[in-house]
Amino acid sequence: MTKVMLGSVYDAFRAANVPDDKARAASEDIAGYDTELKEMRRAIDAIRAEVSLVKWMVGAMLAMVIAIAVRLFVGV
Repeated sequence: MTKVMLGSVYDAFRAANVPDDKARAASEDIAGYDTELKEMRRAIDAIRAEVSLVKWMVGAMLAMVIAIAVRLFVGV
C-alpha cells in the first residue's frame, strides 16, 4: 500500500523540531484523513442525487393521484 504524505505539513512539523519519524507519520495520517473526507463527500453527493430523484418521483406520483381523485370525485 502506498502511503501519501502532505509535504507542507511535514515541513511545518520539521520546522517545529518534531523528530523526522513522527513528522512523517503525522503527515501521512493527515493525508489519510483528507482522502477519507473526499470519499465521504463523493458518497454524500451521490446520496443527494438519489434524494433529488426520489423527490421528483414522489411529486409525479402525487400529481397522478390528485388527477385520478379529481376525475373520480368531480366526474370530469
